[in-house]
Amino acid sequence: MKIAILSMQRVINYGSVLQAYSLKEIIESITGEHVDFIDPILDNTLAVNMPVRDSDDYTKKDQYGMWLTRNFRKALDKLNYKNLTKKIVEFQENELGMSYDYDPHKEKYDLVVEGSDEVFKASDKIYLHMYGAIDNADTLITYAAACGSASIKGLSEQNLVILKEMMKKYKFISVRDPHTYDYVKNLYDGKMDRHLDPVLVGNLYKRKHKPVKLKNYMIVYAYGNRIRDRREIEAIKDYAKKNKLQTIAVGAPQFWCDKFLVVSPLEVLDYFYYADCVVTDTFHGSIFSIINNCKFATILRKSNENKLGGLLRELGLEDRIVDSVDNLSEILEKNIDYAKISTLLEKERVRTREYLTEQIESIK
Repeated sequence: MKIAILSMQRVINYGSVLQAYSLKEIIESITGEHVDFIDPILDNTLAVNMPVRDSDDYTKKDQYGMWLTRNFRKALDKLNYKNLTKKIVEFQENELGMSYDYDPHKEKYDLVVEGSDEVFKASDKIYLHMYGAIDNADTLITYAAACGSASIKGLSEQNLVILKEMMKKYKFISVRDPHTYDYVKNLYDGKMDRHLDPVLVGNLYKRKHKPVKLKNYMIVYAYGNRIRDRREIEAIKDYAKKNKLQTIAVGAPQFWCDKFLVVSPLEVLDYFYYADCVVTDTFHGSIFSIINNCKFATILRKSNENKLGGLLRELGLEDRIVDSVDNLSEILEKNIDYAKISTLLEKERVRTREYLTEQIESIK
């Protein structure tokens, strides 16, 4: 049986590649066969006008600190980001088996599993290849797909007609958050269910951690320089100073942090494991914290409050949400009942395998 995963695993982002890695591992453990990756085709689009866009998270100017120091750090971080890109590309090639010499779009697959990640994402356009316009799959399903901040309000009547017809291609749609479920339910009349992100239900939590080169540090995990609000920065730095911790930017640079860490995707999990605490405003920053039993606090943004808030509430971790930066210290010092979360995740791991096994066996 030929199986492929359609997702955004080319993105230079720890979460994107590790969820691809985890889903690949789960499927291959079920089938005993190699799984390919298919990159999205981006030249077949549909114009839309969503009420929330990623750029909404960057409306505030990054004016913290002196201009010269701030811009010197940004220049240095830009060079370090190139090294991070190399680390992730190596992981894509060596661990995911991806290559630019091989074109999976020319292959015919018995099953294509779309997801995880924001495969149904939309801002000013929709990439139709990720809404069912795939012609080299006999059977197409999704696993833990997400739409990000996409909203039915951003679709015209004509858009709705086009998408509903295209999405008939899916045999089954699995999503990872309540907002995506409601969004897709307006576009798809077939079978649907919800499952957790592959990083949560895969085997990465079992990984034996290697020693790291840092001590006494807190991880700050966010998209590039997205933590730019003065009050947020000062609250994080005050907590670090009070507890004699270095602020370590992970995943992308934050110009005000003490250090920007450049390591491979698997090594980054070691740094989470040994961190004193984590402050994040991302989905996978929260997930990496959870699978490594970290104390963490999560800041919600306009672009991710649906998926990220939904995840934390589903796991009973809504008390990790930073409603006010004045409460940051209280959140970080509060213990988490990880035994309870572990029990929940074990049940979800069983559900994930049952779902994927059922879908695979139904087409043999």
